[in-house]
Amino acid sequence: MHSEYEKEIRQHLIDIINGWRQHKHGKGQLHLHHDEGDKARKHSEYLADIGKLEHTPKHFKSNWSENIAHIEDDINNRKVAELVFDGWKNSNEGHRETMLNAQTHAGIGVVRRGKKVFVTARFK
Repeated sequence: MHSEYEKEIRQHLIDIINGWRQHKHGKGQLHLHHDEGDKARKHSEYLADIGKLEHTPKHFKSNWSENIAHIEDDINNRKVAELVFDGWKNSNEGHRETMLNAQTHAGIGVVRRGKKVFVTARFK
């Protein structure tokens, strides 16, 4: 069951990504993929359990690319999505390219534990 904060962060994050892709780069809109979103949420739960960032092991991956993030602060859901996006957009580790190279879909999973928020996004 997805909570309201999770739905808000997920929707705001995909809206920000799509706006950036379309207006800055002329790319098509990504659609939320619920099955991959469930897998992304499970990975975010795992990250929250271990308390650190770690990509999905390669033997569990498919042909989806993955971005992960962790925000630790007592801020609203909209700001969480903005900080996650800004971190990926300004990253030198391929996160920006992952968002730009995606063709059609994104699955986004969000888990909040107290002031900690873990986000996994899978792109195809």
